[in-house]
Order: sequence, then structure tokens, then C-alpha cells
Amino acid sequence: MTKDKTAEYVTVTGQYMRTLMRDYQSGYTVFKILTKNDGVIICTGCIILPSLNMKVDVTGYWTENPKYGRQLSDCTIHEVYSDKEGMIEYLCGVPGVGKSIATYLVDTYGEQLYNIALSHNAVTVLSSAPGVSKKRIQDIISYIKGTEEQRRLFNFLRAHGGNYVASAKIYKEYGVLSMSKLYENPYSVGYQAGLGFHVCDSIARSINFLAYSSVRIGAAVKHLLKNQTVLGNTYAPLSDLISGAREFLGYSKEYEAVSSAILNGYVADGLDGCVVEKDNDTSNVFLRSVYYNEVHTAYAIRRLMKTAIRTDCDPEELCEYAEGVCGVPYAEQQREAFKLLCSGGVGVITGGPGTGKTTVIKGLLAAYEKLYPQKVIKLCAPTGRASQ
Repeated sequence: MTKDKTAEYVTVTGQYMRTLMRDYQSGYTVFKILTKNDGVIICTGCIILPSLNMKVDVTGYWTENPKYGRQLSDCTIHEVYSDKEGMIEYLCGVPGVGKSIATYLVDTYGEQLYNIALSHNAVTVLSSAPGVSKKRIQDIISYIKGTEEQRRLFNFLRAHGGNYVASAKIYKEYGVLSMSKLYENPYSVGYQAGLGFHVCDSIARSINFLAYSSVRIGAAVKHLLKNQTVLGNTYAPLSDLISGAREFLGYSKEYEAVSSAILNGYVADGLDGCVVEKDNDTSNVFLRSVYYNEVHTAYAIRRLMKTAIRTDCDPEELCEYAEGVCGVPYAEQQREAFKLLCSGGVGVITGGPGTGKTTVIKGLLAAYEKLYPQKVIKLCAPTGRASQ
């Protein structure tokens, strides 16, 4: 599918017929609309799904797909409430509102009903309609304001590289206050919704967030420390983190601002903070959650080591027994693992994929069953061949 360089964005109006395909991570959707002049048109783009049969304005550019023919691509979509049928269909989506109430309100307020519901005095104006309870009016107003907020939020995030899932998470948490909360702290709200630093930073810059704000510096530090955990590191040296953050944020000589954010023990409002630990002349910086996970793990291992049951056994003899049961010969390094049977407590077996960790575990299980035939052995494995 190619875009004509001279193609311009056009808007067509039609009835939303059907969703052909949808990626619920990005919101990318292939859908059909029925137009008055051009019949059925296939459209593609990241959208919030409208109600079926709803009248919509679809904006995009024409492309020619080798397999599916002419399509309207990169579409945005807006439900049309300016005509009576479209507004009635939309209001019927409000829980508890049937066609009779929807028709009555549209007949009473006309095409301005949607805009009235978004105004500050919406309850006062719409409650003047006799025969409709105030609660029902409030439900309708909330529904319309929610629709508008979801559309604004999704389009705003999309413009900065965000996705549909993040938009849905933010709206679920904050409702009609989503945009105002995002403006208050795009780093905190965005991070909680699963957005990366660069997306949050793009949002922050668009609303003139201070480049040297402690919140931005803290979010960058958290991003760098999270990258360290991906690499298998639980911390980063303070000096490396300062220079890394300075370079990452594009600062030239503002060491003080970066180090202040770290040493104050936070990353950003509402996010995990940092822990700085001294090691001789070096200061190491941890994400607080990672730090305490490591500390608690160390305490648990120490407790298990102290309460371990030592077994008087011959590792070589048990290894040979396991080889017979499992039908495999163990290499020299694999044979070392059988010494764990004597020490008890906690043992760690490491190695890359395909190095025989699972094969060793099978042998250890066979040896344990020989040592303790009346005991119950519990084994858990979240991934890999061992989990099968």
C-alpha cells in the first residue's frame, strides 16, 4: 500500500458498519463505513470504536492496496450528533435510556443537546425537561462528557506516540479528569499507564513542562535505572548515573540538579524512589522497589541457610545413581551440582539456554527421592522446558 505524494486528507461521512480487524494495544482498526455517494468504503487507522450504525465523519487519505483496492488510510473518526437519528442512536447507548427518552430529549433540545451537555450549567438546563429524572439527566451528561474525554485523551496520546491501552488505563483511573491529571504530571500518570519515558517527555514538552524540573530529572533517572535491571543490574554507581542522566536529558553542566534529585531519594511524584547505598568510597543508586526486593531476598536466603538440614551422603554415588535413572551422563560441571544434596539450604544453578540446567534438576530430583523416599518434593518452574 502506497500513499500518493499529492494526496490530501479528505473527510467522508457515512454509517459505521463493521469492525474487520482491531489491535487492542495500539487501537489500529480496519473497518467499513457505508456512504451515500461512494457506497461501502474500507478504512484503516487508530480509533476509538463508535457504536455500530452510528453516523461518523472519517478523515484520512486515499491509498491503493494491491489486495483490497482503494482504502481510506490513517483515519481519525468522529461521531456525528448533528442530525436527529445519529443523536438518538448515541443516547440509546446510555444505560437506562431507551428510544422514547432519547427521542424526547432530541426533539426538545435539537442538535445542541451534545454541546449543552458539555457546558458548565448542563444539569440546570437539561433538568428543565419535564418527565426525565435528574439522575437520568446526570447519567446522560456523564456519558457525553466521558465520550468527549476519551476521544481527546486518545488523540492527544496518539500524537505523542501513546497507544490505545494506555489511553484506556488512564481513563479508567481518572475518568473525565484524565486530561487534567495528565497535564499535572505526565511522567507519573504516563508511567502508571505503561508509557515509556520518551512518550511522557514528549507530552511534558508540549505543555511547557520545565526542562530542569525535579520531576523530569527523577523520571529520567528511573528510566535509566530500569534499563539497568533489564541488563541484569540492580543498581548503578552514582557517578555513572549522574553523567548518564546529564547526557540522556541533554544537559551540559547541571550536575547539581541531577544529583539533587537522586540524593533526595525520589524519582517522581507518585513513582518509586531511589535508595543510595555507600560502598567504601562509592555510592550506588537503586530503585527503591529493587533495593528492598534484593534485601528481602538476601534475608530469606540467609534464613533458609541457617535452618538447612545437612545430609551425610556421597555426591558421586548419587550422581551415578541419577545418571542411571535419567539415562544421561553428566559433565564435570553438572556433577558439581550434586554437592548441593549434602549442604542443604539454598543452591543456585545457572547457565544459558540449552546448557543442561533442566537435565541436572531431573537428576537432583531422582537423588532426593532416593535419599528421602517418604518425603514430598515440590517443584515450580515459571518458564522453559522445566515448566513442562
